[in-house]
Amino acid sequence: MTYYLLLKDSYVSIGEESFGKFWPDGGFKSLYKIMNENPEMLSEITIKTDQNKDLTLTEFIDTLETLKIEKRS
Repeated sequence: MTYYLLLKDSYVSIGEESFGKFWPDGGFKSLYKIMNENPEMLSEITIKTDQNKDLTLTEFIDTLETLKIEKRS
């Protein structure tokens, strides 16, 4: 499953989940930066899956906690 970060009228891939692992994309760094540098923007963020399911930031983080984060080579 692929996760997307939606902010206003743009979106970027956060990463992909498969076989109990999470493979981050560029949007993962963007999300981390927003969380640390512009937390007031968190209320404007939507996370959507490739199956068109909306997730709250909390739901996404809860999902991440169950996965092993892998680094792309």
